[in-house]
Formats: sequence, C-alpha cells, structure tokens
Amino acid sequence: MAISLSIQTASSGALKNLGKTLKDFSVSIGRLASGSRVNKAADDAAGLAISQQLAASLRTTSRAELNVRDASSALFQTDSAIAQVQSISGRLQELALQSSNGTYSDDQRAALQQEFSSLTEEIQRISETTRFNGQNLLDGSVISVQTGTDGGENSTQQIGGVNVKALASQLSSANIGTQGGGQAAIDTVRQFSDTLATERASRVGASYNRLESVGQTLGARIGAESGALAAIRDVNIAEETALLSRNQILSQAGVSVLAQANRVNTIAINLLLG
Repeated sequence: MAISLSIQTASSGALKNLGKTLKDFSVSIGRLASGSRVNKAADDAAGLAISQQLAASLRTTSRAELNVRDASSALFQTDSAIAQVQSISGRLQELALQSSNGTYSDDQRAALQQEFSSLTEEIQRISETTRFNGQNLLDGSVISVQTGTDGGENSTQQIGGVNVKALASQLSSANIGTQGGGQAAIDTVRQFSDTLATERASRVGASYNRLESVGQTLGARIGAESGALAAIRDVNIAEETALLSRNQILSQAGVSVLAQANRVNTIAINLLLG
C-alpha cells in the first residue's frame, strides 16, 4: 500500500497568509505614521493623481488670497493717509474762512498764512512718503493685483491711482495773507477736499470692498479644496487603528501557526526516517 504525504502544504499556506498580513500591517503603520492614506501610487493611483492636482490648485489659490490681503493692507494704508489729509484740509478751510473775515488785520492774516503754508507742506509730505513695500500710494500710481489663479485679464484688479500730490499742488498757490486771498482760497480748498473725497470713495473704498468680496470667494474655494484633498489623502485614524490591531493579532497568530506547521513537518520527517 502506497502512502503519499504533502508535508509542505500547511507551512506554505501559513507562510503565504503571514506574508500578506505583515504587508497589510506595514501599510497601516505607514499610514498612521504619515497621517496620509496615499503614500505611494500603488495605494490609490487615481486618488494620487487627483490629490496632486488639488494640492497644486490649493497652493495657487492660497497665494492669490495672500495677494488680496496684501492689496487690502495697501488700500487700508492709503485710506488712513487720505483721512489725515482730509482732516488737514478741514483746517485749511477754517483758516481761509477766518482770513476772509474783515475783522482781522493783515498782520493777523500773515500768521494765518504761515499755518496755512505749513499745513499745505504737510499734505505734500504725506503724499510723497505714504508707501507700501516701497511703492508710493498717493502719487497716482496704479498697482495691479493678481487675484486669480490664471493669466487671464479677469484675474487681476487695479488699485490705487489717487494723486494727492497733484491735487495738492493747487493749494501751494493759495495765499490767505489778504482778505481777498482768503475768500479765493475758500473755493480752492473746498474743491480740493471734494475731489479728494470722491477719489477716496471710488478708488479706495470701492476697490477695498471688491477685494473683500474676492477674498471671501477665494477663502471659500480654499476650504472646499482643502476638504476634498483631506478626503482623498488623510487617513481615517479610527479605521486604520482598528486594521492595525487586527493585522497585529493575525501576524502573531500566523507566526504561531507557522511554527506549529513546521513542527508537524519535522515530526512527519522524523517518522519517515524511522
């Protein structure tokens, strides 16, 4: 009677299953250690490709949002400087009205003119020294802000363009040293103040509000892209921890089973050898 033994069947099966378990165990450790579900292309080829596109888009969108913040800061500085100039222009109007009153002498008007000239020079100084990152904000310069993520014409916004320096030049010729000069200066200063107010509203206020809207849109896009990227890349800690525990138990059991299978093989061989 012939006897046939397949003494390697048990150990081969145990070794194969143990190898798969250890591989899954290693994957779980890698995911938990990195915090990412996709660490190599084999983990999720399609997901990796999509996540790379999302990551690139997220970086450019975040940069555009920072551009908007920088531009908003420049406009805020512009607005603050113009507000100071408007405050000075209010004092200039007051001085012009005071000089145009017939109850003052020329000597007194000379003192008024001295203050008038000093404040006019201060306006010029503000217009020449108000800068953001080295760029003058009150000399009529226009700043092109990259608010979009492509090179299209709708991806940029022009801000600035307020030329306080040019507007204030008309004040330098005003002279309130006489009653007639004071009366003439009233209209000059008022025109300067009105024009400045219009420029502030149209070039600063409107631009700032538009930037705020663009910033909110970019912020919402960043949130959506971040969420989508996290859904693809981020590991589910609870799920992966459970898998790690499962694979750890299976690997320990597999090692034990493999040892038992090898023991059985040894016993069989010993019996065959007598």
